[in-house]
Amino acid sequence: MAIFLIDFAVNVFETIAGFILMLSIYLFPIRSYTPQIVFTSIVMAQTSYLLREVFLLDWLTPFFMLLWMVLLLWLLFRIHLFYALLMAVSGYLVYIVLQMLIVLILQAVSPLTEIQETFQYLKLVQLLASLAALAISRVLIKKRLGFSFVPDRISESVPVRGTNRKLLITLIVASIWISVMVSVLSRGMGAFVGALISISLIAAMIIHLMVIKERSV
Repeated sequence: MAIFLIDFAVNVFETIAGFILMLSIYLFPIRSYTPQIVFTSIVMAQTSYLLREVFLLDWLTPFFMLLWMVLLLWLLFRIHLFYALLMAVSGYLVYIVLQMLIVLILQAVSPLTEIQETFQYLKLVQLLASLAALAISRVLIKKRLGFSFVPDRISESVPVRGTNRKLLITLIVASIWISVMVSVLSRGMGAFVGALISISLIAAMIIHLMVIKERSV
C-alpha cells in the first residue's frame, strides 16, 4: 500500500509539473487551468499505474499516455485538436529529454541498469525531472518567453498546409518514435544515448518549425 501511495503521489506531481511546463511554453495562464491540471494529473497517474502494474503493458504506456494527454487537452482544456497534439508531443519530448539527462547525471553514482530497475531511483528521477520542469516553467513565466501562436479556443480554423502540414507530419512521426525509443532505453548505454540524441533531434526539429510559425503570426 505504501509503494502504491508513493508511486501515485509522485506520478500526480510529475503530471502536474509536465502540464505546467507545457502550458508555460505556449504562454497559457496557469492559474486559469488549475482545476483541469489537477483533475488530469489524477486521471493520468491512475491510468499509468493500471497500465504498468495491473495490465503489465509497460511497452504501451508511453504511447497511450501521450494519446490520453492529447485527448484531455482537446476535450477538457478546450484546445483545438491540432494544437493539442502539438502541445502534448512537444511538452512530452522536452520532459523526456530532462528525465534522460538526469539519468545520465545519476550514473555518476549508480549504473544505468540499477537506476532503471530500482523503484527508489525511478521515483527520484521523476521528482528531479518534475522540479526541473517547474523551474523552467517559472523562468518562462517570469520572462514571458514562449510561443503565442496557439489559440485558447477549440473553434479555431487550422489550414493543413505550409508549416502546419510539416508540423503535423513531424508530430505524427514523433509520436510513434517516442514509443519506439522509450521501449529500447533498457538495452544498454549505447541504446540509451542513441535514444537521447534522436529524441533531442526531433524536439529541435519541432521547435524550429514552431519558431517559423511564431514569426509568421
